[in-house]
Amino acid sequence: MLDGPGLVATDDGCYAEAWALFAESLRLRHELGDQVGTAELLENIAGLAAVRAQPERAVQLAGAAAALREIIGAPLSPMRRAIVDRWLLPLLRTVGGDTIDRAWAADVQHRLTTR
Repeated sequence: MLDGPGLVATDDGCYAEAWALFAESLRLRHELGDQVGTAELLENIAGLAAVRAQPERAVQLAGAAAALREIIGAPLSPMRRAIVDRWLLPLLRTVGGDTIDRAWAADVQHRLTTR
């Protein structure tokens, strides 16, 4: 898939390119029914949102990935945890609890209304 190049583009600050790569990867993963890959991709997109100073979107995406992982029984591996923690932990330290609560609530509300 295109996740690796998307991560490289994110690290290089080429955010439009990263988004395009992630979007195409999401389309491909959906076609293949790859739920674990979709969860990983949502985490990658959340990281992109985090570096683009979109904390609520990043937390919502991380919440969606966590919910998908819970549903399919695919916990984060230690390596994936390190990747997610690289952007999530600094984000959690810089945004207020209200931002996190709002973002998680929005994600939960979205999941409830799309079932």
